Amino acid sequence: MKGFEVMSIYGIDMGHTLSGTGTGAVGVVKETDKNREVGKRLIAMLKEKGHTVVNCTVDKSNNDLADRVKLANAQKLDLFISIHLNAFNGSADGVETYIYSGSYNGKESNRSMAKRINDEVAQSVGFRNRGVKENNFYVLRETVAPAVLIEIGFCDSKVDMDKWNTEKIAAAMFKGITGTAYASSTPSQHTPSNKGFRVVCGTYSNRENAVAQQNRLKEAGFDSFLVAVDL
Repeated sequence: MKGFEVMSIYGIDMGHTLSGTGTGAVGVVKETDKNREVGKRLIAMLKEKGHTVVNCTVDKSNNDLADRVKLANAQKLDLFISIHLNAFNGSADGVETYIYSGSYNGKESNRSMAKRINDEVAQSVGFRNRGVKENNFYVLRETVAPAVLIEIGFCDSKVDMDKWNTEKIAAAMFKGITGTAYASSTPSQHTPSNKGFRVVCGTYSNRENAVAQQNRLKEAGFDSFLVAVDL
């Protein structure tokens, strides 16, 4: 992996299942709800900019870790990103990102990528930056491609969940991953209008005066009509 600017194929794993084993943490919010909000938006951003995205998410399984890795390793990914939320009895907060703790080629490049993503999310949303850490997580160890696992705040922390902003988080991850800021390619949508513009020449309490004005307009070559209004 020469650098983040040449990446074009990404594996996105919205961590934990919706049913079966490994359904994720529950606190102020459900981890699986929030990581899917961010993951789906991130996928849309990446695809919008022409990147190839492999969705490695597993919603139902009794062996979801192996299933995720199988999806990832079936492709030649430039980067695998596993999206999670942390939990710790409501007393901790912040964002942290993990890389595999073992020895492997490209580890420092992988660490740099993890730091970019983590720093962007922390700065954009205002989360406490807990930094890059190492762990022997299955999806990090068994995925062939360079892999990072991000814990986007603590789902049992009101401090973090009050700061939560799906769009900002996804855009920050996009920037950390691709090295470029996200800007929507979709042009501003202006609702087509079929409204016209009415010229009003006055309002009269006396109908005769209104008719007289209407006749003057007609003589001048302008069509007009009377509308009864409440005064």
